[in-house]
Amino acid sequence: MDFATRLAMTMTLEEAKGILGIPSTVSPTTVDVEKAWRQKSLENHPDRGGSHEKMVEVNVAREVLEGKRTPSYQRPEPSWTPPPTPVPRREPPKPIEVSFMEAKQKAGVPTNATWIFITDSINAGYSSDEFSNRQTGQVLYGKTDSKHVFVGMEYMHRAEMFIGGAPSQSIWNMKVYMYPLTRPLSELAAMVISLAVKDFEYINGKRFNGKVWMVPDNLPFSEKVLHVHGKAIPLKMALVQLGELPEDDPSVAGRKKVIEFVFGGGDYQESYETRGMGFIVIDGKEFPLSKEDFVKFKRAHGLEAVIGRYYYGGERRLLTRIKNGKKVMLWLIRNAHSLPQSVKDILQAAADQMK
Repeated sequence: MDFATRLAMTMTLEEAKGILGIPSTVSPTTVDVEKAWRQKSLENHPDRGGSHEKMVEVNVAREVLEGKRTPSYQRPEPSWTPPPTPVPRREPPKPIEVSFMEAKQKAGVPTNATWIFITDSINAGYSSDEFSNRQTGQVLYGKTDSKHVFVGMEYMHRAEMFIGGAPSQSIWNMKVYMYPLTRPLSELAAMVISLAVKDFEYINGKRFNGKVWMVPDNLPFSEKVLHVHGKAIPLKMALVQLGELPEDDPSVAGRKKVIEFVFGGGDYQESYETRGMGFIVIDGKEFPLSKEDFVKFKRAHGLEAVIGRYYYGGERRLLTRIKNGKKVMLWLIRNAHSLPQSVKDILQAAADQMK
């Protein structure tokens, strides 16, 4: 390896600038390098009294600055750096949960109330393959020895169904509204239920649809009250049944009676002759047929012939709409000894209005 090659391997840019007399803070152009090289060549050329080694040094410096040779870089001595302190792993946040009982205790729901009716479900939200956002709400009515009690109950569930999604949320929210029994329920019910729906935190823009479900006697305040089975009836019909509103009230008198025939339920292996599960339901109020009356009805008409195909899980039909509805009502008036006369009068009035 010749002297020029060894020199180029060790020369830095700063050293090359110093050899040609260029300040270290200057980034020289090609013209600047050429001019500086000519000046140093005149000073150090062997023919002018300079040394051969010095002239080689000047030439190498020019080539380094012009990019014809790769300059050497003086790297700092490596120093040992301790490894970073490991960051403790953070536990993922727990999903937000408020149970039914926790919400009940927080709201202060009375434990001595008798529950009477609950509104139909008010639903909102959406779902997809990746997200589920579901909200539902209801208002429960009951009373204590001295108070009307309304409980607005709202349930919200959100979940992200993909890897790395946020924790799911499952929250019950309740609010209690209480008024003295001296205030008529007929004046309070619609107003307070609408107020409770508007106060829902998660369901926005929804309205009470005017339908309620009658709660079975002595049903305790639990999640079971949200799954009351039966027929949703207009709130005013419920108030009539409770004696809070007279039947001849102008808002009720002109309302058409909803008359249904309900049957079925229970083990499908049992025969209808032994179960005798039949009811006449007028505006949501049930009037059971005796087993004898139900068996006579089935033998006289045949359930399928009267109400069409059915399932053993239970069915209901509006007698004012099915094809043989008038015929069924007239048979019940004459032969169903288990029905009170007031029910037969309603059936007779409905039959008279049918063709």
